[in-house]
Amino acid sequence: MIVIARRTDIRENITRELVERTAKAQGKDVSELKGLEDMVNGAISYKSDETLSAWAQSQTYIPLGMMLETAALLGID
Repeated sequence: MIVIARRTDIRENITRELVERTAKAQGKDVSELKGLEDMVNGAISYKSDETLSAWAQSQTYIPLGMMLETAALLGID
């Protein structure tokens, strides 16, 4: 069984997690990515909770599609 779930904590946690992951990947301190943090906060601040929820739900189609394609390439129908 595979479960694909959507995030329900976008407004609270997504910016912090994105900045932390980016800082780690780039070998930088989180404080150096203030511009990225401001950009992400700005992008989600004006969206309604319903819009963010719909966006998160739509994102679940990405891994679903990748899993279906991989299964087809492996001959699993």
